[in-house]
Amino acid sequence: MNKILLLASIIIFFAVDSTHSQDSHYWSQNFGARPSLLGGSIVGGDHDNSAVFYTPGAIGFIDNIHLSINANAYQGYVFRVKDGLGQDNDITRSSFNIYPQIIAGLFKIDKFPKWRFGYTLLTRNFFNLSVNDRVRLKANIDNNSNNDYIGVLEYDSFLNEQWAGLCIGHRFNDKFSIGISLFGTYRFQKQKSFSYVRTTTNNDGEHYSFNNYYLSSITDVGSIIKAGLCYFSGGFRWGIAITTPKLFTLGQANVQREISYTNLPSNTLVGADENLLGIDEQRELPAKFKLPFSVSGGFNYEFPWTKLGFSAEYFFAIDPYSVVTARDNKFYTTNSTFAHANGLLMLTSKDYMTIRTQAESVLNFSVGIEQELHDKVDMLLGFHTDYSYLKNADMSSENKANIQLPAHASWDLYHASAGFSIGNNKRDFVLGVIYSFSSGNNVQAWKSYLNPNINNRFEGEPYNNASIDYHSLNFVIGYTHFFDTDQ
Repeated sequence: MNKILLLASIIIFFAVDSTHSQDSHYWSQNFGARPSLLGGSIVGGDHDNSAVFYTPGAIGFIDNIHLSINANAYQGYVFRVKDGLGQDNDITRSSFNIYPQIIAGLFKIDKFPKWRFGYTLLTRNFFNLSVNDRVRLKANIDNNSNNDYIGVLEYDSFLNEQWAGLCIGHRFNDKFSIGISLFGTYRFQKQKSFSYVRTTTNNDGEHYSFNNYYLSSITDVGSIIKAGLCYFSGGFRWGIAITTPKLFTLGQANVQREISYTNLPSNTLVGADENLLGIDEQRELPAKFKLPFSVSGGFNYEFPWTKLGFSAEYFFAIDPYSVVTARDNKFYTTNSTFAHANGLLMLTSKDYMTIRTQAESVLNFSVGIEQELHDKVDMLLGFHTDYSYLKNADMSSENKANIQLPAHASWDLYHASAGFSIGNNKRDFVLGVIYSFSSGNNVQAWKSYLNPNINNRFEGEPYNNASIDYHSLNFVIGYTHFFDTDQ
């Protein structure tokens, strides 16, 4: 019977779509229905098999052997960047999805009564964003205030990161336990960006244009170790865990890049219009994506009818590095006065196709309350922060021709949750909702098409007064089945 249930849960896990978390955050996704509705505030130790991820040291205290199937059944979000394409040109998107969180289980071996063993399969990150916006206006180009002008941005970003883990924990006594989890990681990330502008010239039928296109796909596998300990004393449970950076990483990437100018004046002294094209495609490039070292800690306190929890995790910074380093090929296929005048011919594919990223240090915290309403019903409340590791990143020293990863979502998120747990000694059913939100002002627009000029590739000057407004609602469903301890 146990094998049949496990097989059915794995089929369910892969049969549904995955989640929309943000690809510049570490705490967008919690694991397990109960921990999710408590804001992830279970690092102090909880009798839930999601401890394989949160606090490996806690599994030594878990006596009821069980299997959990947890899925966020429905999610809807509304995403808006006011003035995201320059003043009075907004970016707005909404979506509705179904996705899983985690499958996890625990078991024990009778010959080793103080040892516990666990396994898990979880979606660590999933992000899927598509933007396709167009701006049309009258602009002053080439001393003509009545030019027709069109600016277009097409952007697609997809991320799928899966972790599979095994855990072992040992309870020394009724107060102290340690544990360690080993995770294998798989990460696939794809980005496509295509922006172009078209504008008429003084001469009927002629136009200026600028195109900028790149497509990258990165596959990366690696391994991570998470170790922790828990200490129980009276009503308090204390826990601490450390997560290593990737100990092993092996990746591969494909990158395409194309930049073209049409009818671009070579400079103010030379009136002849000319064209310029740069293009390259490189496949099977070595790639590596880093994850930071982190330390988490927390406590849980149990009153007669109420449980309180607090957790925090500090993620160390990652210095700027190249996820993908392109080969040093010739990029521009045409020669022009403009290219010579602006030093473009000195740039190669390595400049235009190398992918860079970095991460600032981040400290997140969570609080949770579990209130008993009935001997079989508990109310769950939680709140946690989710700060972006790119919000304050300094890009000033980076090569402006490089591709930056990711190119979005550099704002802070906040998550509030509420729900109920209904169960007995055989099964536990959890149902609740998580509301996520973010807002911010003085954000740099993704593109600016206001007051375009020739010297800025027919785009407007950078616009730094955009604002973010993000709202997401997740309905959480979880089921845990408890097996008899003598099976």
